[in-house]
Amino acid sequence: MPQQEKLSYSEFAKHLLVQLAISTEGDTTRFATAATVARLVPGIYSRSWPLEAAKELADEGLLRINALLGDGTSVTITGRGLRAAEEYAAELHYDEIHEEIEQAQQATNPAPPAVIQLDRSADAFKALDAEMGRVIAELRGSNSLSADTPREASQRVAELEAGRKLLDAEQIDRGLAERLLLAPLRWAASKASEEVLKKGVGLALNAVASFFGFKL
Repeated sequence: MPQQEKLSYSEFAKHLLVQLAISTEGDTTRFATAATVARLVPGIYSRSWPLEAAKELADEGLLRINALLGDGTSVTITGRGLRAAEEYAAELHYDEIHEEIEQAQQATNPAPPAVIQLDRSADAFKALDAEMGRVIAELRGSNSLSADTPREASQRVAELEAGRKLLDAEQIDRGLAERLLLAPLRWAASKASEEVLKKGVGLALNAVASFFGFKL
C-alpha cells in the first residue's frame, strides 16, 4: 500500500473506487457510505472530496448513488467500476485487488445469529418500528415512485408492511428480515427521485442495518 501523502483529486478518486471494491468485497449489491470508505484511502485529501468524487464516479458509470445524504451518501460499485478498480489498483501499487478483497472477507466479523430476539421495550426496537411506520407512509404517499413503477412499488410497500408485522413477534428470522425489510428499502433507495423521500429511505435503511447487523 502507498505511504501517507498529499493526494491529487484524481488520485483520491481512484483510491476511493479501489477501497469501495475492497470494502464491499466486490459485491455490486452491497451498500457502502462514501465518507466511510474515504477514511480507508491512504493519503491526505480535502474533506469535501468524497461526495464530489462519488458524484463524478457515478456520472462515469463506475458506481451508483442510492441515496444522496451528504456524508451519509450511500453507494454501490458497478461491474464497470470493478474493472476500473482493478486497473487503478495496479496503477496505485496496491496488492492484487482480488487478494485485498479476500483479506477483507477473512476479516469480516462472524455472522450474526440466524434468529434475533426482539425486545419491544428497548429504545433500539422502538426507533426501528417508528422508522418503518414513517417510511411506509412516505412510500405510499409518493406519487413519483408509484407513477414510474406502480406494480413494483405496490409490491415493495406490501413487503415492508409484512416485514413490520413480523416485528410484533418475540423473535424474527434474520434472512426474512433481509428479504422483507432491507431488500425493498434498497429498491426504494435506488428508485426515489424526491430528495425528501431519498433522505427518509436512507434513514430507514440505516435503522434496519444497525438493528439487524446488515452491511450497507
